Amino acid sequence: MKQKALLGLVALLLAVILIAPSAQALQVTSPVENQVFYPGDTLVVAGKTSVPQQLVAISVYDPNNKLLTLDQVTSDNTGAFSLTLFSFPTEPRANFPEGVYTIEIKEVASGDTKVVHVTFTYITPTPTPTETNTTTTQPTVTVTTTVTQIQNVTTTTTATVTETKTVTQPVTTTQTVEKTTTATVTQTLTETKTNTVTQTVTTPVTTTVTKTNTGAVAGAAIVALIIGLLVGFVAFRGKK
Repeated sequence: MKQKALLGLVALLLAVILIAPSAQALQVTSPVENQVFYPGDTLVVAGKTSVPQQLVAISVYDPNNKLLTLDQVTSDNTGAFSLTLFSFPTEPRANFPEGVYTIEIKEVASGDTKVVHVTFTYITPTPTPTETNTTTTQPTVTVTTTVTQIQNVTTTTTATVTETKTVTQPVTTTQTVEKTTTATVTQTLTETKTNTVTQTVTTPVTTTVTKTNTGAVAGAAIVALIIGLLVGFVAFRGKK
C-alpha cells in the first residue's frame, strides 16, 4: 500500500516537472513570423523568459545562412527582455542581401530556443491611397428681423392776441385800431424703435401775425368828409 502511494507521488512530481517548463516557456513578441522589413527599419527582438533574470542569446543569419550578428541580453525581474540589433540599410549593400533572414532566440539556462523568419527587401511599397470622406456642413443662415415702430405725435397750439387802441381826434373823431396776433405752434414727435429706442422730436414753430387797421382808414375818410363839409360851408357863407 505504501509502495503504491510512493509511486503515485513520484509520478505526480514528474508530471509537474514536465508540465512546468511548457507552461513557462520562452516567449518572443517581436519580430513576428514572416514580418517584412524595408530600408531604414530597425530590428528589435523582445519577449519574455520562463523565469526572471535569465540570459538570452540572439543570432541573426542572412538569406545565405551566414551569421550576420550575435548578441545577448538578460531579462528583468519580470522575465521581460528587449534588444535593438541594427537597422536595415537604405541603399543596397553586399552584407545585407534581399531575402529571408533567420533569427534564433535562445534561453541559455534552459536551452529553450525560438526561431523567427523575417523578410528584407529594398523595394519600398507604394503608399496605399487613403480615402478621405469630406462632409460639407451647410452654412448657417441667420435671419435678423428688425421691427421699427414709428409714432408721430402732432400738437398744434394757436394763440390769438387782440389789441384795441382808441384814438380821439380834435375834431371829435374816434379811431379804433385793432391788432390781432395769431401764433400757431405745431409740434411733431417721431419715435423709432429698433431694439433700442430712437426718439426724434421735430418742433417747427410758425408764427403768423395778422394786422387789421380798417378803423384807421374809416376814420381818415370821415375826417376828410368833415373837412370837405367845413370848407364848403365856409365858402358858402363867404358868397353871402
